Amino acid sequence: MIPDKKFMSHGAPIREKRLLPVQPPGQAIGRNRELASMHVTIKAGASLLLYGPAGIGKTALAAVLATAQIASNPGGVLWLMLNEDDLTAIATRVARAYDEDIFSTATSDWIKASGRVRELLQKNRPLIIFDGLLDPASIREFVKQCAPTNAIIVISDRVFPGPWTPIELKPLNEKESQHVFRIYAGLGDVGTTVDTESLIEFLDGYPLTLELAGRTCAVDKLTAGEFLSSLPATGSGSIQQTVMSAVFKRLDTASQGVLLVLAATSTRSASVELLSMATRLAPADVIAQARKLVARGVAREYLSYGQVRYILHEVAYEFARNWLSSFQRLEGLEARVMQALLTYTELHAKNTVADHDRLADEIDNILGTAAYAVDRGKGEVLNRLTTALENNADDFIMERHFWLELDLLKKLASLLREAPTMRKTATIELPRIPSVTVEDTLPATATAPTAPPPPPPEMPSTPDAETIQLALNVPAITIEPPSESSAEETLDAPTTPANIVIEEPPVEDMPNETQPAPAISFVQPTVSAPPPPPPPLSLRPQPVKLTPDKPTVETPSVTLPSAAVLQTPPPVETQANLLTRLEPPFPIEDDTEIGEQAKTNPDEDTELRTPPSIKTMRDMLVEARQNRDQRREALLLQSLAQHSMDVGRTDEAISLFKDALAVFEKVDDQDGMLATLDVLASLSSYIGKPDDALVYATRGVNFAQQIGDKARLGRLQTRLADLRLGIGDLPTAIQTYATAVETLRSTEDWVSIGVAMSKLGNAYLQNKQPNEAVQLLEAAIAMFRKERRADQESKSLGKLGSAYTQLNQWAKAQEHHERAVTLAREQFDHATEAEQFAAIGYLRELQRDREGSLLNYRRALHAAYLVDDVNQQVAYIIQLGEFMIDDTRTLTQAVQLLREAEEKQRTPEAERLLKRAEQRLKRASNAGLPIPPAEASNRDFAAKAYVA
Repeated sequence: MIPDKKFMSHGAPIREKRLLPVQPPGQAIGRNRELASMHVTIKAGASLLLYGPAGIGKTALAAVLATAQIASNPGGVLWLMLNEDDLTAIATRVARAYDEDIFSTATSDWIKASGRVRELLQKNRPLIIFDGLLDPASIREFVKQCAPTNAIIVISDRVFPGPWTPIELKPLNEKESQHVFRIYAGLGDVGTTVDTESLIEFLDGYPLTLELAGRTCAVDKLTAGEFLSSLPATGSGSIQQTVMSAVFKRLDTASQGVLLVLAATSTRSASVELLSMATRLAPADVIAQARKLVARGVAREYLSYGQVRYILHEVAYEFARNWLSSFQRLEGLEARVMQALLTYTELHAKNTVADHDRLADEIDNILGTAAYAVDRGKGEVLNRLTTALENNADDFIMERHFWLELDLLKKLASLLREAPTMRKTATIELPRIPSVTVEDTLPATATAPTAPPPPPPEMPSTPDAETIQLALNVPAITIEPPSESSAEETLDAPTTPANIVIEEPPVEDMPNETQPAPAISFVQPTVSAPPPPPPPLSLRPQPVKLTPDKPTVETPSVTLPSAAVLQTPPPVETQANLLTRLEPPFPIEDDTEIGEQAKTNPDEDTELRTPPSIKTMRDMLVEARQNRDQRREALLLQSLAQHSMDVGRTDEAISLFKDALAVFEKVDDQDGMLATLDVLASLSSYIGKPDDALVYATRGVNFAQQIGDKARLGRLQTRLADLRLGIGDLPTAIQTYATAVETLRSTEDWVSIGVAMSKLGNAYLQNKQPNEAVQLLEAAIAMFRKERRADQESKSLGKLGSAYTQLNQWAKAQEHHERAVTLAREQFDHATEAEQFAAIGYLRELQRDREGSLLNYRRALHAAYLVDDVNQQVAYIIQLGEFMIDDTRTLTQAVQLLREAEEKQRTPEAERLLKRAEQRLKRASNAGLPIPPAEASNRDFAAKAYVA
C-alpha cells in the first residue's frame, strides 16, 4: 500500500469549469427556450432526456447546465461516459466517484448496494450527466432505484421512455445559423454576403457544421464562398460528413495523423502521453498538432488527473474510421494503438500514486484494447494487461476500486478460452469497441470508397516521400469559441492533403518485451520552406540552458575563469596541460609581493619555487625580445595570455595568443602553432565570433593533417565540429565528429575519444536520432568510468537520460539523470547539478507529475544560485512560475520569484508571467481566499527543496 496516499477518486465530481470534458460555448445561440426548460427541470431535482442527431449541440448545452451547476451547487457534476454499462456498473462507478467500493456488494446484495448509492447521491446532490453509448433499460433502473430525487441529464441521439422529461434539439433557423457562423468565422457585424447565405443554407442549421465551417474559415482565412467551393461534389453521406471531408483535406498531414490515431482508440480520446507513444511524436509535438484539431472544432481539449487529454467529436470519429476502413488502414492502426496501450500500461504498472493516476486516466482505453485483443485472438495481450493491472501495479485495483474493470478483463479471458479461434467479425459485449470491420473480400489496394461516406481526400499518384518535421512550439489557442469581437488565431497555413503511410507492425508474434511501435510517416507531394519559429507553447516553458529534446550546443573545451559558468562539459584539458607540450615556463601570479627568489636570473626560471609577478613576466618578455629569443618570447606571450584568460580579460588573451601564434610561425614551431590555433578557436567561439573560430579551427585541422599528429588532429576536428554545431550546421557537425572519433581511435587517448563520442551522441540527439545517441553515449560513459573521469561521466549520463526521454523510456531517463546528479554532487559541479535537476523536472512534467516537477525545478534553482548563474536562475524561475501561478497556495511565492527574474533579466516571458501572477494575486485577495505567504527569500524556497 502506498503510504500517505493522496489521489483523486476516479470519476470524482467536477467542481471546476475547466475540468469539464466539454467547455460550454461562449453563447448558446438559438437555445433560450430549451435552456429555460432545462433549468427548471434541473432546479426541481428531476431528470431530462436531451436528444437529437449528432452535431446538434446536445453536449454543448449540457456543458452550459453543468457550468451553472458548478457555480451554484457544491455537489458539482458527475459526468459519466458510458459504454453500454449495465445497472451494476453504473452504480459501482457512481460509488467509486466518492471513494467507496460497492462492487462485491452490488453483485451479491443489490438492495444494500443501491441503498448506499442513493444515500451518497442524496447527501452530495450532484448533477449527473450520462453520455456516450447508452443502455436505456439500465439507466432507467438506476434513476428509479438510486437517484429518484437527483437532477439528471441523459444525452442521446434518440428518444426512449423513462422517468425524465424529453427535450428535443432541432436545427437552428437561418438567422441563428448566420449568427453562429459569424462568431466562429470571426466576422463580427460584417454584413451577410450571397456566398455566406448559400453556405448557411447548405449547412442546414447544425451547430457543429457551422462551427467546423466557421473555424476553418477563420484559421485558413477563407471566405464563405471559398469554403463552399471546397466541399466535395458528391451526393453520398450526410452534410456533416461532407463538411468533415472538406475540413480533413485542409488539415496538414501531422494533424491528420493525430486525428486518425484518436479514431483508432475505443473511446475516441487519449492522453498526450498515449498519443505520443502511438504516433512516436514528442509530447509537445502531439499538443501542437492536436490543438490544430481543436482550433477547427474537430476535437476538444480537457484535463483529466491534472493532465491534458483530447477527444474527437463523434462526427469526426465516424468520418475518420470510415476513411481508415476505406483504405484498409483501420485494423493496422488499431493494432498500433493496442501495442501503444500495452506499452503504456506496463510502463505505469508500478505502485506509486503518479503511475496509478496514469493507469486510471486510460482505464477505459485499456479495457477497449483488451476487448480488441480478444476479438483478434491476441490472448497474450489480454494476459499482459491483466497481469500489469492486478499484479505489477500492486495496490492499484484495491485502492482505486477497479474491481469492476478487473472482472470485465476476466470475463474477456473466459470468452477467449471458450472461442480460441474467434473470427474477426466476432463481437464482445463488455466493453464495446465501436469499429468498422474490414471484410476479407476487400481489394488489397486502397481505392476510393463508394458507399460509406464521406469520400476521402484525393491522393497524389506519385508523391515525393519526405517526413514532415514538426515544430515543437506553437502558440496556445483558445478552446472556447471566439467572441463576436475576435477571431481564432491563425495557425499554420494549410497544406495539400497527403497520404498517410502507416508502417503496420506484425501483432501476431508480440515479444515478451514490448517493442516501440514504428513511426507514422506523413508523406506529402511537396514540402515548402518551414515558417519562422512561433512563440513558445505556454503549456511547456522552454528551458534556457537545458532542453532534453534539443541539447545545448557545447562550447569548445578550454579552461576559462571559474566565474564564467559554461553550459557544457568541462574541458578535457586541465589548466596544467591545456597547451600540451607548450606549457608556460612557470605559473603566474598577479602583481603582489613575492619572495626574494623572484629576483633570480630569468634563465633559471624553471627552478623557481615562488611564481613571479605579472610585472616581472612583462620585463622578461621585453628581455626575450631584446635578445631575439623568439621561442622564449612565444612561451611568455602564452603565459601572459593564459593569465588574462584566467582573470576574465578574454579580448586581451586573444590578442596575446595572436601575437604568440605569429612568433611560432616565424620559428616554424609546429606544436606551438597547433596548440595556439586550438585555443584561439575556443576563445573566438566563446566570445561569439564563430567566423574567426572556424578560420582558426580549419587552419589547425589542415596543419595537423600535414604533419600527421593524430592526437592533435582528432581534438581539432572535435573543436571544428563544435563550431559547426554552434552555427546550426548539424549534418556537417555529425560528419566531423564521426571523423574525429575515427582519427582518435588509433591514439588510445580514451578520454579524448570519449569526449568526441559523447559530442557525436549529443549531435545525434539534436538530430532526433536517440537510438544512435544511446549507443555512442553508453560507450563514452564506459571510457570515462575506466579513466575515472567522473566529471565527464556525469555530463554524458545526463545526455543519455535525454536520449531515453526522446524514446519515451522515462524510467531509464530518470535513472540516468539521477546518476548524473550524484556524480556531479560528488565533484561539487553545481552547474551540472542544476541542468540535471531541470532535466528531471522536465521529465516529471512530461509524465504529468506536477509535484515532482516543481520539486526538481526548485532544486535546479538552488544549484543555479550556488554557481551564481543568472541565466539558469531566470530560466528555472520562469518554469516554476508557469506551474505556481495556477495554485493559490503558491501564488505569493510565484510573484516573489517572478519579480526577481524580471529584475535580473527583463524578458518578455518573465514580464508576462509576473503580470498574470500579480493580477491573480489581487483577485484572490479581493475574493478573501486564504493565501499563504512566501518564504523569507527565494533562495530559502529553493534550498528547502534541495535538501528534501
